[in-house]
Amino acid sequence: MKMLKMRWSRKISLSTTTLLIFINCYVTSNALSQTNDTILESKSITPLNYEYFEHSNKGCKENSWCDEAMGTHYSEWNHFIHKINNDGLSEEKKIALLEERRKQSGIPIEFYASEDAMKNYGPLLWDSPCKTHTGKKIYLGIAFMTEAKNQIAEIKKGQQTLNIKLGEQLQLDPIHVYQDKKIQTYFVPRGEVPVYLGTDSVTLLREEEGWYYLLEIFQQGAWKIKTNDKEKTEKAVKAYEEVKCPDETKIESRYYHSYFCKKVWNQATQNTVTIKFPWSC
Repeated sequence: MKMLKMRWSRKISLSTTTLLIFINCYVTSNALSQTNDTILESKSITPLNYEYFEHSNKGCKENSWCDEAMGTHYSEWNHFIHKINNDGLSEEKKIALLEERRKQSGIPIEFYASEDAMKNYGPLLWDSPCKTHTGKKIYLGIAFMTEAKNQIAEIKKGQQTLNIKLGEQLQLDPIHVYQDKKIQTYFVPRGEVPVYLGTDSVTLLREEEGWYYLLEIFQQGAWKIKTNDKEKTEKAVKAYEEVKCPDETKIESRYYHSYFCKKVWNQATQNTVTIKFPWSC
């Protein structure tokens, strides 16, 4: 999965490719190419070394900790994406298939994790590239999730369904929406910024093999795949504006050291609202 992520930019180009680069925070591929030479201290797994990262497990990402089951699940995902992108299907049909896949097998989601994640549910992991995380045993993780209702992530891995509480083992980014004199909190994949909001949801633009789709996340944590309306997305991105945060509440967890705020378009009210985002690097 390619995930080009940039938090913000003062210059906006409205091609679809540039939109995704504008919306998110950093190029995750830089993290993927780093050599992971950290030996994780857990008696329940084989200590990691350079040879391990050569990966005999098909489907596993280079330089990651990834077991056979995770590699198989990733291979099946890649095959699915390639197939729907090359079978001449209509956009409506592709979205329907992806939504069904999300429900049954999950979609790849990035997050921060502690070393306990390895022995408890075995996501794909790398060392975090953030300097503020050095020496703290904080990792980047990817797992296949269906949703995160009531702050419980439902994870699919092979034939298993695992329910992991959001927090130390699996930290999605908590974002705070300041709307109608209330603060609504949503949990989104690491580094992703909504293209727009609804009455009780935020919508993210995502990409797989050059194909763009929308992931709508509702306040209680239900998810839904939607078609990317390019015109609507481009209009919403024009409304992006970096602003001063309305308060200075403390950072939610050890994974973040700062925060920033942006004005984001609300499709329901046809105006912008302020969102506070946590920041690591």
